[in-house]
Amino acid sequence: MALEQETALQVRQRDNGRCVVCGKFAHDVHEVVPRSHLSGKANEATLFDVRNRCCLCRACHGQVHTVWGRVMLLGLLRLRYGYTYRDAPFESYFEVRSL
Repeated sequence: MALEQETALQVRQRDNGRCVVCGKFAHDVHEVVPRSHLSGKANEATLFDVRNRCCLCRACHGQVHTVWGRVMLLGLLRLRYGYTYRDAPFESYFEVRSL
């Protein structure tokens, strides 16, 4: 099984198949730090790290594609799972986006 599918399964299990924002059925496994930002800075293991992925329903998925949406998502993952993003290459994405 490819790493992307393997971690998607782990993330679905961790999030109980529910959207981390609203709690409804999750259709998607979403990368918190977008692929476009990590391209060239990280390997596949970083991109598909379970810290960088979460379950979202379609409505919430559309809402997190803003700076504020990603900051909110980061806060939720920090509260729920204790995740921090103070290591490279994550820190460069969040340092200018933090409140």
